[in-house]
Amino acid sequence: PDYWYAINNDELYEAINGEGVIYTSNGFVEAINQSYEGMILGVDAFIIVRIFDQGNANNCKSLFDEIVLQLSNPINWSTNSDTEAIVERYPISQIVIFRNSKYYVSCSISSGTDEALDILKTFANNVDSKIK
Repeated sequence: PDYWYAINNDELYEAINGEGVIYTSNGFVEAINQSYEGMILGVDAFIIVRIFDQGNANNCKSLFDEIVLQLSNPINWSTNSDTEAIVERYPISQIVIFRNSKYYVSCSISSGTDEALDILKTFANNVDSKIK
């Protein structure tokens, strides 16, 4: 779906097809998902932004560290406000993950190009700058 909001474990499990255990075992409070679509170099592309409230910064760090361990080729990055972030690149998609206080954020894009990564990093920077 383009948009979902979950405020309990059952809603989270339903929204992300049972992949919620890693979040609920690390203090999940609520989450939101929003997708965007556009064109990159004349090809349709989709961005999905997911923000998870993990209750506190320690829970969020534990979640972030667990997810990083699951990545096959994590590349260290940081947002414009020096928030620790990771980029993972695949041939046909890319993901940026970061944590800011109690919030874990995942931004993914359905394109593996350098232009798509620039757009994805812009999204991540914009989201990061709005988290209070």
